[in-house]
Amino acid sequence: MAGGRGELRELGVVDGEVEEYRTTTDLLPADADLRTALLRSDGRRIWAAEDLATVTEADEHDPTWLQFHAAINAINQQQPTEKRDTAGG
Repeated sequence: MAGGRGELRELGVVDGEVEEYRTTTDLLPADADLRTALLRSDGRRIWAAEDLATVTEADEHDPTWLQFHAAINAINQQQPTEKRDTAGG
């Protein structure tokens, strides 16, 4: 059976670690808003949804999702908040 306990032991995963992970992990409700319910980490810090809404700088060592958020936010900050009338009226 693929993924059985024997295979996990061969990978260095012990029963206690699996049980600890299972008991400390919560399932999200079916109607959860994933943008706010999930935690995102770049390996150095945890990024909440409100943090991602304000980040404007990232480098090539940052995860792609963080680079995207930073680039989109930087562009949005450069654009005027009101649309201009381009019809000349």
